Amino acid sequence: MRKTQQFGPRPPPRPQPPNRGVSSTMEPSSKAPPTGRDISLTKSLARFMAAADVYEDRLTTMTKKQVAESLGSLFTEWLDEMCVEMNVEESIRRSAGGKLIPVGSQLLGAEVKGSDIDAVCVGPGFVQRHHFFSSFCRKLAANKEVTDMLAFEKTVVPVVKLTYKGEKMDLVYVQYPEDSVPEAVDLMDDGLVRGLDPRCVRSLNGYRDSVQILRCVPNVYVFRTVLRIIKVWAKKRQIYSNRLGFLGGISWAILVARVCQLYPNATVAALVTHFFRLYSTWDWKNPVRLRNENREFPSWDSQAPWSDRFPLMPIMTPAFPQQNSTFNMAKSNMAIISQEFVRGWSITEGIYSGRAEWARLFQTEDLGQKYQYVLMAGMHYVELDVSYTSESQALRWVGLVEAKLRILVGYLDKDWQISLVRTIPEPSPGPQNLHNR
Repeated sequence: MRKTQQFGPRPPPRPQPPNRGVSSTMEPSSKAPPTGRDISLTKSLARFMAAADVYEDRLTTMTKKQVAESLGSLFTEWLDEMCVEMNVEESIRRSAGGKLIPVGSQLLGAEVKGSDIDAVCVGPGFVQRHHFFSSFCRKLAANKEVTDMLAFEKTVVPVVKLTYKGEKMDLVYVQYPEDSVPEAVDLMDDGLVRGLDPRCVRSLNGYRDSVQILRCVPNVYVFRTVLRIIKVWAKKRQIYSNRLGFLGGISWAILVARVCQLYPNATVAALVTHFFRLYSTWDWKNPVRLRNENREFPSWDSQAPWSDRFPLMPIMTPAFPQQNSTFNMAKSNMAIISQEFVRGWSITEGIYSGRAEWARLFQTEDLGQKYQYVLMAGMHYVELDVSYTSESQALRWVGLVEAKLRILVGYLDKDWQISLVRTIPEPSPGPQNLHNR
């Protein structure tokens, strides 16, 4: 028998807590008021996060808002140009409307340093997706404030990635089913979704899920604070990456929102501790949900890919149509995330008992440094070098290779001789002979 191979550092043995899940009811687990210890630790956590300087300051937040508004003006200007080009009647042209709406971190109010701007562009029904990815992209390319633009029209969620006035942005397009987009358009109307093209539905999900999350939590301010903390923790522990099969922003938001639902009166420090306790013992046969499923519209499509019908770590989006937000999850990634939940629970319990400090929770593990000893430990390190002949090829080519890494992990997970595959979402410093590119 050949020696078992492993890609990445071997995790320590994971404790086996009792299986837990949450019942189908949405009732809180506890409405107990905070203790003096809860309040004291919340204050110390706030001081630590402020000193760490990981949040966006108000100036940056306002700048991003202005950038989004500026690009929104370009979008509506383009829609008017399309009306002229298509010889649309003057009455329809005047009422066509259209708007650019920030979603994701900006809509949830949980920005941290380095957050991109995600936005949905809503246009009238006579302006189709191919117009957006051709004519509007040409308009953007001609704008001197736009750089590094890439358009992905054929993906599951068609997206335009660009940098505008120094801010990275992801734009998706939704074709409104009427010739006019009302100024006060209600994008949360389920009837609207039932009349949209499937790609438009997926493009609109980011907005609808974010709004629904905010509607589901008992205290929006506390939710936003805890979500920022968990996002910083996940990035420090290098498990924040939907592309590489870990968890993306919407999944982390749902996990935090569920804890807030279960403990509506808890302080920030208590909720962070409950977060790790809950998910380190969660029975993943049960999906994490913020709302009871609408039986008229089932969450999982029986014709969906196998990985989506039988997910490893199901986290359901709250807006109709409810979907599994972790369809990218691989077996190794689930093992790594589960290990991090257990570590987080152990540390936060130690913080409450006075045996640990908040800084320990956010320690960044230098995975690159570990590979100095991979051969001695019976592990294997795989270096993937991506080369290109011109800078213009770099973004698209490197992005394509990164997108395929998740698929590679899935294939390696199927080999019984490989116990764990670890990818690194962000390059980390390591020995000079072990490059992260």
